[in-house]
Amino acid sequence: MSATSAEVPAGARRESALGVAGVACGLLVIAAIFLWLWMARGREIDAAEQFRGSFAVQGVPSGWTVALAQAVPDGLFDMHSEQRIVRLVRADAAPEPDPSPAPDAEFEWKKLPEAAPLGEPGRLYFAWYDPSTGREDVASQLDSHRAGEIGMLDRKQGGIVRVDAGKLRWGLYDADFVHERLFEKGSFRDALRLNLSTSGQFCVLNVLWKWGEKGSRDSALKVLELFPPPAR
Repeated sequence: MSATSAEVPAGARRESALGVAGVACGLLVIAAIFLWLWMARGREIDAAEQFRGSFAVQGVPSGWTVALAQAVPDGLFDMHSEQRIVRLVRADAAPEPDPSPAPDAEFEWKKLPEAAPLGEPGRLYFAWYDPSTGREDVASQLDSHRAGEIGMLDRKQGGIVRVDAGKLRWGLYDADFVHERLFEKGSFRDALRLNLSTSGQFCVLNVLWKWGEKGSRDSALKVLELFPPPAR
């Protein structure tokens, strides 16, 4: 008696692969719908008013333009807490195209910043968290858990490394910060996150530089001068 073959017919294998791909596409569509529903529940806010309530300023600083000012729920099904988001871009900034390396190119990521120039921040992303979860939200933004060692980065995909961390003087406060560098697309982008929380509110500022330009404490301090803390 001959043994029963366990080989799966080629047609069945193709159908199985198509089925897996169909499920994956379906999950992506569902995720996109949930993301759209979450963002659609957002409402516009007055950026100048938000700044006046958080810092010792009269409104949006000169030389910067509001790209987004919105309050969004903390979660898709959470109707009671929200985040407030304001994004600023330099008023005179030209559109910045993303790098476009050759397909499958490999890079010596460590060498990229060596000859790169110091830059000035081009984008500022503020996020105010709900008091009920604000302390934990701020801590998760400052712990740099995504960062790895530069020597361990994938030579094609890149990744995130931590460049610096510590405190920056902000008025009478010492603002905790973490400076990270994203290696991707054959280039790198610096971002520095600052804890601008004060009594009664939880706020994180993301300072972003252009692709291929190094960020620094000094240029971040210039940004902090635009948003002095409220009087205690």
